Amino acid sequence: MDLTALVERIGEQKHNNRILTFEDGRVRERTHATVYSDVKAACAELASWGVKRGMRVGIRSANCYQWIIYDLALIELRAVSVAFTDDFANLRADELIEKYSLSLLLVSSAEKLPEPCALPIARIDAPNGNGGIRVIDRCLQAADEDFQRMGLIFSSGSTGSIKGMSLNRRGVEV
Repeated sequence: MDLTALVERIGEQKHNNRILTFEDGRVRERTHATVYSDVKAACAELASWGVKRGMRVGIRSANCYQWIIYDLALIELRAVSVAFTDDFANLRADELIEKYSLSLLLVSSAEKLPEPCALPIARIDAPNGNGGIRVIDRCLQAADEDFQRMGLIFSSGSTGSIKGMSLNRRGVEV
Protein backbone atom coordinates (compact mmCIF):
# COMPACT_ATOMS: atom_id res chain seq x y z
CA MET A 1 0.00 0.00 0.00
CA ASP A 2 1.24 3.46 -0.91
CA LEU A 3 1.06 5.59 2.26
CA THR A 4 1.02 8.77 0.20
CA ALA A 5 -2.37 7.69 -1.16
CA LEU A 6 -3.76 6.48 2.18
CA VAL A 7 -5.98 9.48 2.94
CA GLU A 8 -7.53 9.40 -0.53
CA ARG A 9 -8.21 5.66 -0.13
CA ILE A 10 -9.98 6.36 3.16
CA GLY A 11 -12.13 8.98 1.41
CA GLU A 12 -13.05 6.56 -1.39
CA GLN A 13 -14.40 3.86 0.94
CA LYS A 14 -18.10 3.28 0.31
CA HIS A 15 -18.75 0.35 2.66
CA ASN A 16 -20.31 0.57 6.11
CA ASN A 17 -17.20 -0.35 8.11
CA ARG A 18 -16.53 1.85 11.12
CA ILE A 19 -13.41 3.05 12.91
CA LEU A 20 -13.71 2.37 16.64
CA THR A 21 -11.92 4.27 19.39
CA PHE A 22 -12.25 4.22 23.15
CA GLU A 23 -12.79 7.74 24.51
CA ASP A 24 -13.99 9.02 27.87
CA GLY A 25 -14.87 5.53 29.04
CA ARG A 26 -16.91 4.55 26.00
CA VAL A 27 -16.53 3.23 22.47
CA ARG A 28 -16.93 5.82 19.67
CA GLU A 29 -17.74 4.84 16.10
CA ARG A 30 -16.78 6.90 13.08
CA THR A 31 -17.27 6.29 9.40
CA HIS A 32 -14.43 6.48 6.90
CA ALA A 33 -16.11 9.62 5.54
CA THR A 34 -15.84 11.24 8.98
CA VAL A 35 -12.17 10.24 9.33
CA TYR A 36 -11.47 11.60 5.83
CA SER A 37 -13.23 14.88 6.63
CA ASP A 38 -11.37 15.22 9.95
CA VAL A 39 -7.99 14.56 8.27
CA LYS A 40 -8.69 17.13 5.54
CA ALA A 41 -9.68 19.69 8.21
CA ALA A 42 -6.44 18.95 10.11
CA CYS A 43 -4.47 19.37 6.85
CA ALA A 44 -6.06 22.77 6.28
CA GLU A 45 -5.34 23.81 9.87
CA LEU A 46 -1.71 22.66 9.71
CA ALA A 47 -1.23 24.42 6.37
CA SER A 48 -2.72 27.63 7.79
CA TRP A 49 -0.06 27.52 10.50
CA GLY A 50 2.64 27.18 7.82
CA VAL A 51 3.38 23.43 7.88
CA LYS A 52 5.05 22.40 4.62
CA ARG A 53 6.56 19.31 3.05
CA GLY A 54 9.61 18.06 4.95
CA MET A 55 9.05 20.05 8.15
CA ARG A 56 9.41 18.14 11.42
CA VAL A 57 6.25 18.23 13.52
CA GLY A 58 6.29 16.66 16.96
CA ILE A 59 3.28 15.03 18.61
CA ARG A 60 3.24 14.65 22.39
CA SER A 61 -0.05 13.28 23.59
CA ALA A 62 -1.67 10.11 24.83
CA ASN A 63 -2.75 7.74 22.09
CA CYS A 64 -6.11 9.07 20.88
CA TYR A 65 -8.29 9.66 17.82
CA GLN A 66 -6.83 13.14 17.31
CA TRP A 67 -3.31 11.68 17.23
CA ILE A 68 -4.38 9.41 14.37
CA ILE A 69 -6.00 12.31 12.52
CA TYR A 70 -2.98 14.61 12.81
CA ASP A 71 -0.54 11.82 11.99
CA LEU A 72 -2.51 11.06 8.81
CA ALA A 73 -2.63 14.79 8.02
CA LEU A 74 1.16 15.01 8.36
CA ILE A 75 1.52 12.09 5.93
CA GLU A 76 -0.85 13.83 3.53
CA LEU A 77 1.21 17.05 3.75
CA ARG A 78 4.49 15.04 3.51
CA ALA A 79 5.70 16.51 6.79
CA VAL A 80 7.88 14.41 9.11
CA SER A 81 6.05 13.19 12.20
CA VAL A 82 8.10 12.97 15.41
CA ALA A 83 6.29 10.82 17.99
CA PHE A 84 7.17 11.59 21.61
CA THR A 85 6.38 8.95 24.22
CA ASP A 86 6.02 9.32 27.98
CA ASP A 87 9.83 9.00 28.14
CA PHE A 88 9.92 12.69 27.17
CA ALA A 89 7.55 13.91 29.90
CA ASN A 90 10.44 15.50 31.80
CA LEU A 91 11.39 17.75 28.86
CA ARG A 92 9.72 21.11 28.42
CA ALA A 93 8.09 21.93 25.09
CA ASP A 94 10.80 24.48 24.21
CA GLU A 95 13.49 21.86 24.85
CA LEU A 96 11.80 19.38 22.50
CA ILE A 97 11.38 22.01 19.81
CA GLU A 98 15.07 22.96 19.88
CA LYS A 99 16.62 19.51 20.47
CA TYR A 100 14.68 17.85 17.64
CA SER A 101 14.54 20.83 15.23
CA LEU A 102 10.75 20.88 15.26
CA SER A 103 8.83 23.42 13.23
CA LEU A 104 5.72 22.76 15.33
CA LEU A 105 4.78 20.73 18.41
CA LEU A 106 1.28 19.27 18.72
CA VAL A 107 0.13 18.54 22.27
CA SER A 108 -3.00 17.50 24.14
CA SER A 109 -5.03 19.90 26.24
CA ALA A 110 -3.62 18.14 29.33
CA GLU A 111 -0.18 19.68 28.65
CA LYS A 112 0.65 22.76 30.70
CA LEU A 113 2.01 25.55 28.51
CA PRO A 114 3.70 28.80 29.49
CA GLU A 115 1.40 31.85 29.51
CA PRO A 116 1.60 33.64 27.17
CA CYS A 117 2.99 30.99 24.82
CA ALA A 118 5.07 32.34 21.94
CA LEU A 119 6.30 28.87 20.99
CA PRO A 120 5.05 27.04 17.86
CA ILE A 121 2.69 24.78 19.81
CA ALA A 122 -0.87 23.74 18.98
CA ARG A 123 -3.41 21.56 20.72
CA ILE A 124 -4.77 18.52 18.89
CA ASP A 125 -7.87 18.11 21.04
CA ALA A 126 -9.01 21.66 21.80
CA PRO A 127 -9.46 24.98 19.99
CA ASN A 128 -6.28 26.96 19.43
CA GLY A 129 -7.64 30.45 19.89
CA ASN A 130 -7.08 33.37 17.61
CA GLY A 131 -4.94 31.72 14.93
CA GLY A 132 -1.63 33.13 16.14
CA ILE A 133 0.17 29.81 15.72
CA ARG A 134 3.10 29.99 13.29
CA VAL A 135 5.68 27.33 12.57
CA ILE A 136 9.43 27.82 12.66
CA ASP A 137 10.70 27.55 9.10
CA ARG A 138 13.98 25.75 9.60
CA CYS A 139 15.07 25.88 5.91
CA LEU A 140 15.54 22.16 5.52
CA GLN A 141 18.85 21.12 3.96
CA ALA A 142 17.81 18.42 1.50
CA ALA A 143 14.33 17.90 0.19
CA ASP A 144 12.99 14.36 0.45
CA GLU A 145 11.00 14.52 -2.79
CA ASP A 146 9.92 10.86 -2.61
CA PHE A 147 8.90 11.23 1.06
CA GLN A 148 11.06 8.28 2.09
CA ARG A 149 11.84 9.57 5.62
CA MET A 150 8.31 9.97 6.93
CA GLY A 151 8.84 9.97 10.64
CA LEU A 152 11.06 9.74 13.67
CA ILE A 153 10.26 7.38 16.52
CA PHE A 154 12.08 6.53 19.72
CA SER A 155 12.83 3.22 21.38
CA SER A 156 14.96 2.06 24.28
CA GLY A 157 15.58 -1.27 22.57
CA SER A 158 17.59 -3.77 24.56
CA THR A 159 19.98 -1.21 26.09
CA GLY A 160 17.41 0.81 28.03
CA SER A 161 18.62 4.15 26.66
CA ILE A 162 16.40 6.03 24.20
CA LYS A 163 17.43 6.18 20.56
CA GLY A 164 15.77 7.99 17.68
CA MET A 165 15.02 5.95 14.58
CA SER A 166 13.99 7.30 11.21
CA LEU A 167 10.90 5.66 9.73
CA ASN A 168 11.48 4.72 6.13
CA ARG A 169 8.25 4.81 4.11
CA ARG A 170 9.13 1.72 2.11
CA GLY A 171 9.66 -0.23 5.35
CA VAL A 172 6.29 0.88 6.70
CA GLU A 173 4.42 0.13 3.47
CA VAL A 174 5.66 -3.48 3.19
